Amino acid sequence: MIDSIDTTGKEERKSNLTFKGLIIIPFISGIFGFVGFLIVLVLAKYLGYMVGTLTSFHIEGVDFLLYLLGFILSFLVKFLGHFQDNEAKD
Repeated sequence: MIDSIDTTGKEERKSNLTFKGLIIIPFISGIFGFVGFLIVLVLAKYLGYMVGTLTSFHIEGVDFLLYLLGFILSFLVKFLGHFQDNEAKD
């Protein structure tokens, strides 16, 4: 009777809740989000400058907030997706 108790789900959950799974992987995903937003926004500003809609090409402090937004969104998607996967296994 005791042999029929399934504990593999609990062991898997503990192994998924590591520092790497909770911090490192979402942080790397956040870095990719930051770089992705950086590339898109710099290209958009450069193309705007080349077309003539912008008089000068420069990166402002507000732009870094947008890059930070890309980091936060990517980090949260990966971080919260990690918990969603664990809940689906239960």
